[in-house]
Amino acid sequence: MLTVCVDTNLWFYALARPAASDLGKHLAAQKLIFDLNQPLITPQIINEVSANLLRKQKWSEQQLRQLIGELQVRCQLFRPEEDWCEQASILRERYGFSFWDSLIVASAQAADCDTLFSEDMQHGLRINSLEIINPFAGLLLETL
Repeated sequence: MLTVCVDTNLWFYALARPAASDLGKHLAAQKLIFDLNQPLITPQIINEVSANLLRKQKWSEQQLRQLIGELQVRCQLFRPEEDWCEQASILRERYGFSFWDSLIVASAQAADCDTLFSEDMQHGLRINSLEIINPFAGLLLETL
């Protein structure tokens, strides 16, 4: 069975009220996420999504608790081991990832994910058995 991780930004696009300019990304992210069977999620991703929904979308704490409960039921919750931060450092050094992105990639690798869906990293990059896919790559071409 394929194991898939979905980066923070895609969760945010799927859950937030979209600006008119983000409607295509909103719909694509919703379709992607809701078509997946138990995508991998980490406490970091839950925390980042929560912070953005509270700050940018003015979600209530009640809405947030409901979402967190739904994520814990519908997703595979993965908690990284101790060497996770060291592996993230190696990834930053080798690939130039941001601090937070390197932690998500290290988590996806530690969980033996086949695919990491992310808008922020190099589309098609393969790191061992993990492939990073930008699900919006086709959308960008359609708008040109």
